[in-house]
Amino acid sequence: MTMFNLMKKVGLKEQNKKSQAYSYKDIQDLLIVDSKIKYQIEKSKCYIGYKLLWIMKMYLEGRSFPYGSLQHEKFEQYSIQISKLVMNNQFIKEFLEFDSKCFFESIQKLFYGQPFNFVAYLDPQPITIIINLSNIVQDMNNYRH
Repeated sequence: MTMFNLMKKVGLKEQNKKSQAYSYKDIQDLLIVDSKIKYQIEKSKCYIGYKLLWIMKMYLEGRSFPYGSLQHEKFEQYSIQISKLVMNNQFIKEFLEFDSKCFFESIQKLFYGQPFNFVAYLDPQPITIIINLSNIVQDMNNYRH
């Protein structure tokens, strides 16, 4: 939850300071910008958010950072931790507003394959995650209207 908390904290600072909000395009341009701008982008909510989604996706695929595979115990542990994050309404709402497409692409492995089996072993009714997600999406639709 630490990286998620950092993302929210940086987002609040960006709002309060009325500083430049960086976009996905800015992150793609990191290789061609000078180091001062690169440093500012890497401290942005956008960068931290996409990095968190990327790490979650890697872990749910059983990959480790920066390369290689997770040991079975870590793969199981991280899958379960990510499923608990996905059950957190505040986490889901933040990422549905941040980039819902990327969020769902990142967590889709929770619903099949080995990560699903890890979660299903702990909670014989992993459908709870799906119900929780659908309730939150419904709440967000009501909020927007």
